[in-house]
Order: sequence, then C-alpha cells, then structure tokens
Amino acid sequence: MSHNNRFFAARFTVISLVILTLITVSLSLIFFINFQTLSYKKIEITLGENVTRLRDTMIAKFNEWSALVRYAALGAAPFMAQEPPNIQIIENLFRHTMDVQLDVRLMYCTNNLVWNEPGGYVLSYPNFIPPDDWNNTRRSWFVGAKAHPGEITYTDPYVDIVTKTLITSVVTNVYDKSGRDVGVLAADIEIDFLGTMLQSNVFLPRQQIFLINEQGLFIAESDTDREMFITKPGRESVLQRDFFIDRQLEPYRQDILSSPSFFKMDSHLFIYSVSIPNVDWILVSLVPTSVIFTGMNRSLIQILCLNFAFILIAVFMSLILTRVLQRERDENTAMKDNLNIGFFLMDRNYTIQEHYSRALEHLFATGSLRGKNFIGLLSASMRDNDIATLKDYFDMVFNQAFDQDLLNEINPIHELSYTGVETGEEKILGCGFKAVSRGTKDVFILGNIRDITAEKTLRIRLEEEETKRQEEMHFLFEVVQGDLQVLKDFIEDMDYEFDHIDAALEDKRLTPRELLVNWYQSIHAIKSNAVILGLKTFGEKFHLLESEIKPVLEQEAILEEDLEGIIEGVEGLKQEQKKLISVIHKIQSFKADKKGSQGEYVLVESLTRACNKVAADMDKQVQLVVKHIDPESIERGPRRVMKEVLLQLIRNAIYHGIEGKEERRALGKDETGIITLSIEMEEGKIQIWMGDDGKGIDFERIRVKAERLQLVEAGEVERERLIEVIFAPGFSTAEEEGVHAGRGIGLNLVRDRIEEIGGSIGVRSEQGKGTMFTIIIPPTEEEAAAHQAS
Repeated sequence: MSHNNRFFAARFTVISLVILTLITVSLSLIFFINFQTLSYKKIEITLGENVTRLRDTMIAKFNEWSALVRYAALGAAPFMAQEPPNIQIIENLFRHTMDVQLDVRLMYCTNNLVWNEPGGYVLSYPNFIPPDDWNNTRRSWFVGAKAHPGEITYTDPYVDIVTKTLITSVVTNVYDKSGRDVGVLAADIEIDFLGTMLQSNVFLPRQQIFLINEQGLFIAESDTDREMFITKPGRESVLQRDFFIDRQLEPYRQDILSSPSFFKMDSHLFIYSVSIPNVDWILVSLVPTSVIFTGMNRSLIQILCLNFAFILIAVFMSLILTRVLQRERDENTAMKDNLNIGFFLMDRNYTIQEHYSRALEHLFATGSLRGKNFIGLLSASMRDNDIATLKDYFDMVFNQAFDQDLLNEINPIHELSYTGVETGEEKILGCGFKAVSRGTKDVFILGNIRDITAEKTLRIRLEEEETKRQEEMHFLFEVVQGDLQVLKDFIEDMDYEFDHIDAALEDKRLTPRELLVNWYQSIHAIKSNAVILGLKTFGEKFHLLESEIKPVLEQEAILEEDLEGIIEGVEGLKQEQKKLISVIHKIQSFKADKKGSQGEYVLVESLTRACNKVAADMDKQVQLVVKHIDPESIERGPRRVMKEVLLQLIRNAIYHGIEGKEERRALGKDETGIITLSIEMEEGKIQIWMGDDGKGIDFERIRVKAERLQLVEAGEVERERLIEVIFAPGFSTAEEEGVHAGRGIGLNLVRDRIEEIGGSIGVRSEQGKGTMFTIIIPPTEEEAAAHQAS
C-alpha cells in the first residue's frame, strides 16, 4: 500500500473512530437524559405526595392539640378567675383532660393578675418549690401567649429544667365571661413525639425529613441519632444549631423559608418543603440523587474523557455504559415495583401502556394490564353518568389548558370505592392524573393509584372519636357549671319518673294509648328539668324520644310493635342517666357542696333557674318573686310533685302569659314581667299561689281552637268549661312546637300530678292583668302521720 493510501487509511480510521465514538457517546447521553428525566419525575411525585400527606397528618394533630387547649381554657376560666384561683379543681380538670389526650405530657396554668407573686402558679410540678426569683412572665410560653392574645400559639422547643426533656408548648390566654384576661394556659408535648411522626413517614432510601421554624432552626427530624441541641448555662436550654449550617442547603434558605411549597433538584439532592400554617413551621424532605444514579455520573465522565480514544476502548466503554444503564434500569424497576403506588401511562383511548408499576396489578387484582382499557377496569364500580363525567374530566387533562391544581380539585375519582371484578374485594382507591407529552403531538395521562382503605377507615374513626370526645367535653363542662345539690335533686326526680315509666309498663290494665300518655308526661318532665338546669345536650336526647312518641299518639290505633322502638329508646335514656350519674360522681371529689339541705334552697334555686332559662330563650325579661314560703310546707309536702308542677306553671306563664318587652312598654307596663310565688300551711294542707302580671288567658282563642278540635260544641262560651279544656292532653294554643311549649303536655301534666296525690287546682284570670293558679295539696302520708303523732 502506498504512502498516500496508508495515510488515507489512517486518516479514515481516525475519522471513523472519532465519528463512531461521537455517535456512541451521543446515543449514550440521549439514553441517559431520557432515563434521568423519567426517574426524577417519579421521585418528585413520590416525594411531594409523601411530604404533603405528612403535612396533613401534622396539621390534624396540631388542630387536635389546639382544640384540647381551647376546651381546657374554657373549662378552667371560671376557676382561674376566682380570687384566689381554685387550684384543686383546675388540677383535677387537667388530669381528666390528659387522661383523654395521652400525648399531652403536662399542663400549666399561670395567673398573673390577682396574685402578688410574679408569674403566678406553676401547676405541672406539685412537689416542686420554685426559687424566690422564679418569674413565669419571662418564660417563652408565657411571653408567646401575651404577644398573641386570643390565639393558640406554639413555642419553639426548649429543654424543661425539671424533666430534662425537649418540649414545645401549646399556649393560649384564658378569659373569663366578661372578657378579662385571667391568665395563661399551656400544654407540653415532647419533641420526641414529633420526631417519631417524621421517622414513621420515611418511605424513600436515605430520605431525611426535618421540621424547622420560620427562622430556619431545627425543631425535629427523622434521624433521631443526630445531636441537634446543646444546653446553655441557666434554667432554660435553647436551640443552637442552624438548619442551614449544611452548605449544600444554604443557597435555598430564602426559598424554603418564604415559599408555602418549594421543590428543587440539583446535582446532589431532591429538596421538597411545605409550610404548616397552624404553627408557622416548615417540613423539609431531602433525598440524595445518588440513590437513583449510583455510579452513573462516574460512568458518564469516563465516557466523556475517552470519547476520542481507540474504537476498542469506545466499544468497551459502550458495553460498560450499557451494563450500567441496564443495572440502573433494573434498580429503578425494582424500586418502582416495590412502591405501594400504581403508576401507569394511558393514551387518548384510555389504553394502559406497556410500562407500569407492579403495584397496579395488585390494586386491580388481575394479571397483565398492558393494552387494557382503564375505564373498563372501573366500569363495574361506577354508574353510567359517573363514567361520562370521568371521560369529560380526562378530556380536560389531555387538553393541557387547565391549571393542575384545579384538575386535582375536580378529580371525580379522587377517592373511588372500587370492587374487584374477579375477586369482589372492596377497597378505597386514591387516584391522581397528570398530562405528560412525548414529542410534539403524543400526549398521555400519567396516573397514580394507591390503596387508601386503611387510611380512610382511620380518618373516619379519628373523626368519630374526635366528635365523641368533643361531645363528652361539652357535656362535662355543662355539668361542671351546675350546682351539685340541684343536680342530685334532678337525678332523684329522674329516678322517680323512670320508676313511673316501669310501673306503667307492668300495669296490664293500661291500654297502649294510656301507657304512652304516662311515658310522654314523664319524658317531658325530665326534658324540661334538664333544659332548665342548662343540660342542653342531655335534654335534647329526651326531646328526640318525645318527638317519636307524639306521632304514635296521633294514630287511631296503637299496636304492640309501635311500642317496641319506644321501649328501646327509654332504655337508651336510662343509659344516658347512668353516664350523667358517673360524671357527677367524678366531679364530687373536687366540687364542694356549699349548700345545705334540699329543702327551700333547692326549690327556689330550681324555679329561679327555670325562670331565667325560659325567659332568655323567649327573649323576655321576667323575674321570679318569692313572697313567702312556709318551711313546714316544704318539710311535709310532696317535694318532687310541688317542684314539677311549679316548673311547668313557670314555663306556661312565660310562654303564654307574659308579654314581650316592646308589647309591655306599649301597654304601659314595666319591661320586666313578674311571677309571684307563695306557699303556706293552712288547716293541715299546703296551699300554693303562683301568678303573673301578663296578658291573662285569651278565652276567645281557646274557644276557637277547642271548637276546631271538637273538644267543645260550637257556641259554648262558659269559662269554667274552657278552663277545663286547657288541662286536656294535647291541647295548646302555641303556633309552633318548641322545647318549652307547643305539644299540649304541660298543663295536662300539672293536673294529673296534682290529682294523683289527692290535690286540686284552680285558675283565676283577668284580661290584660294576669293569671293566678291556686293549688291545694295534702301533706304526704308519712309527714301527716308524724305530725299527728307529735
């Protein structure tokens, strides 16, 4: 071969080697970039869902702690407002609260307005005696509360000097009924609890999750072995380590602290952060890119350095690169198949493409899904109109003209109740969709599906438990506000009414209608007393059963099966009574019984409460004036019947008799209506006078209503007959039914109770001036016998 030919051959060989090397490198780079883009996108989606789900979980937990502190502040307010504060009651209330909420370690209350000592009282350590210079007003939780009056605040972590544990405090100011700031209430939560929450949400290899405050300082992290805090000399230890001391995160400081949601991928890290608005804290999650591309960058550098090397080296490196890519593809496939999320692509015909995660087959409980119609897989679990809606939604996704957040909000199968076609298994699937492009024309939908059955069940159970806990706390606060002696009296009355119900059930002489009338009266009596005492939650349960009994009474014939549901309702109310008794027993240990007997005091207190309660509900001004009560009449009289009758007459007077403020002013009357009460012993009998200065009985209105109900004949106008009508069962002139009137049971109950004990009742009324009831009751047999013996 000539020199020129050899030179040409050599040059051709070199050029060929260079071209082949460049082609090899170019193809390798294209393959690498495509692989890198797809892997990064999957990690971004997985990491975003992981952090968002953790944020929602923590927001729910913060809301739970905030609600707990708010309820505790409401319950403690009356006792912190006393001078001095009633510490014993507050302690018992907090102990009960911490029994309900186990993740709350300790609670404090500090009253700085009525005590001379700086900062008031530290409740959390009963055996701990503070030094003379102790001042709670300098502590972080106290300062935080005063800086944000009326809000729930969270302190930055600090080391508790007694327990030597790192804690954060949930804090709020406490206000009395007048709106006066009477102190600060705080609850401690150990930071280890937050760290455990973070650690339990680590799902990706080498993933780290941090919780930081708005200044960028550590609060908690998933890596519990890292030493983050140091103690300064002094009583309180402070947070020392700056989160951004890691130089690799320093460039993103401002973005993380200022953005509600931030995602960044650089050559080393995936960085994802979201803010938690309740406490102004931030969740930050990191995943190193080396998790996905172990050895990939090294192989790429080697290829680039040898891109002008000999063809054998180029071929050899190409083989190495191919093997590395294959290994990375296998690793990615393994990671994809081990995720609990079903990823897949589908085209405009809703056809599932070749590549999808193995979890998708598990979710749909079927084999190969390639080429299957996605909507067809769901057809057995959806109605025709729902499928049409889903297709319209997919058209919007393919269109790519709508905001992704909007598409997520209107996703019709965000939570889908799915039934397996082959297995019949029912589960809840969480579905998300996003449009992705391949080239300039091909658009696919990237779907992700996960089984959220357990998560949904847990969320429902937590919501039910939270509702139940709130009802229990509300019921507890209602009972705490009541007078213990009056509550005991109420329990005794309720026992009597339930005994009356049981006796009526055993009385075979009663017809079903007579039996229901007896029950209706007893249930109405218990409900009325409960509402008057402020036990609204308790009274509403009796009101519901009352509403079930009334339509049965209105039937022409009452059958035995009609009574079964009502009997079951009565048994349920007995269980509610047991709960009330249990609550009263619990508060007996810390609520002093300041009242003496259940005699005159209990009667007057109950009637006064009834008057104030009904008047407030009716938006009227009414005052109960007790002119005279003979102590002997209380001692010898049937106390329960007397109280029940007088309560019903008070409700009747306020609802039907006493006018509203505007009407009384127009009539020249004082805006405040007066109900008078006198009880005397005369000639061995108890005589009761109860009257009001209202508008009197409207006999014409009673006549019209009685004629319509065929209780009297047309044209009958005798007042004595109309007075008898107002005591008839079911008769009422009220236009609407309510808690206090409208069901025609009140005066009927009054007459029946009085006649049962051998008494009588009379009525006098003058139009525009008021009504007076006169009741004569014989003393109880036991008291009469004792009186004769003396």
